[in-house]
Amino acid sequence: MRPNSESITIKVTAESADAASPSEPSEASEPSEEGQVPTTKHRWSARRVIYTAQASQLFLWILMIAVVLSILLPAILLQGPSRLFLLKVILAPVLAWLPGWIYLLFIKNKGQSLYDEYVLNLFRLKIDTYGNLPAPPQHMTYFEKWDRAHKRIRDYSKGWLQERSKPGDASPTKDNLYRKKFEAVYGRGSVSTFEMIYGKHRWTERTETFSPVLVATALLCLGWSVVLPPDFFGLMGLGRGSDSFFDLPYEALKFGFIGAYAFTIQDLIRRYFRDDLKAAAYIPVVVRVIFVSLIVVSATLLPEESLGTSVNMAAFVIGFFPQAGLQLLFESVRWPLGKLIPSLRTPHPLTWIDGLTIWHEARLAEEGIDDMEHLASANMVDLVLRTRSPIGRLIDWMDQALLHLRVLPLTSHSRKPDREAHWKAIQALAALGIRSATDLQRSWDKLQTDPHFVGRISSALNLAPDEGRAVFKTILAGLDSEANFWHVMQFRKRQWLDDAQEPGGESRPHAA
Repeated sequence: MRPNSESITIKVTAESADAASPSEPSEASEPSEEGQVPTTKHRWSARRVIYTAQASQLFLWILMIAVVLSILLPAILLQGPSRLFLLKVILAPVLAWLPGWIYLLFIKNKGQSLYDEYVLNLFRLKIDTYGNLPAPPQHMTYFEKWDRAHKRIRDYSKGWLQERSKPGDASPTKDNLYRKKFEAVYGRGSVSTFEMIYGKHRWTERTETFSPVLVATALLCLGWSVVLPPDFFGLMGLGRGSDSFFDLPYEALKFGFIGAYAFTIQDLIRRYFRDDLKAAAYIPVVVRVIFVSLIVVSATLLPEESLGTSVNMAAFVIGFFPQAGLQLLFESVRWPLGKLIPSLRTPHPLTWIDGLTIWHEARLAEEGIDDMEHLASANMVDLVLRTRSPIGRLIDWMDQALLHLRVLPLTSHSRKPDREAHWKAIQALAALGIRSATDLQRSWDKLQTDPHFVGRISSALNLAPDEGRAVFKTILAGLDSEANFWHVMQFRKRQWLDDAQEPGGESRPHAA
């Protein structure tokens, strides 16, 4: 939000008063309320800032009015066919340009470095020992602990180099795995502790290319030129029609493209507000448009009765959910080919996790996470760094996935999961307040001697109390061997709120 002129006046006057020297007052200067005397030069500087802000605001108003009038006046003055032509000429390039404009707006106005938050999450998750983690900013409470632990590593490294190097050549390395991961995504200049590590010299780095945005914009422009052809004069012609053995279903392709565009624009806007919009996000846009086009062309070869709706409506849904169209094609040939066609359904779908929507599922798929098994075993450092989802949300998803994976085999009597039995078990556990793996462990640690609790939790899986006791002990023993489960437990404990010290001699597996 742009500040008004009054706030600008106060700010500039204060800065000018600080910068002015009391020993060099101007003859036209008058003492301020704080006893400082701003010079005439500073007053003109303050006025210049005010005038510039007012002129900029006036220019934006004029620009907005000009845009509105440029659309309304032709729509009022022109006839019907001309209005439709004007609408197509303006709407097609604007819709094609909009996704690229969102990216340009993001790289111009995105916030400062996310490094502080990233490092803070590494310490809270206890991804590694304090000495192996990157240096936190000095205003964090973890800095003292890190400096003490890192000093031991630094002294050992320096002594090791002195024993094996020539005199004067020993210099401990400044490399750090976790900081390098961050620099690979956001650039070295985004590290808030840059000067402490590399000195005062700062430079900018390009960590990604702009070409995916250009390719996606060109492809969207091509798609909208087909959906909204301007129908100009038609004075030129290329070719004499199609000689292929079938005609392309242009109407279905139009609706498939509109569905793909609707998903794309919503996904990009969500990424914009989550500070997760990168140039690489436009690669899935290109893949989606191409993939949807191929699926729609193939789906139009099916009988309309198998679609259950009109071809155009089915094409729009396929554009929004391409996997649904691919599953439709697989199901149509399953009867003649039988078991030769593998199922696209995973036994551990991400849709079972509470709070995980289709947008999150699409974002996780870009990181190679297609089901709960992948989520539970994912590299937590990369997940926190690349997805830009809140750390608490990622922890909750992973916590739920760990419980689902341990309960699912108990509710399935074959390799094919029994979804209905699994959901009944999950809902029965949720009725006891157990919706994640950490909930199960805490409840069992506190209430395992309560026969009523053991009976209720055993009946959730259709087990006798004695059998349930043995099964849940086995489940908890298996969870204890999961590296990510240990990190989830450390975050759930929230020990940093009590300023807890790092446990001495603690050695646990880490995800990096």
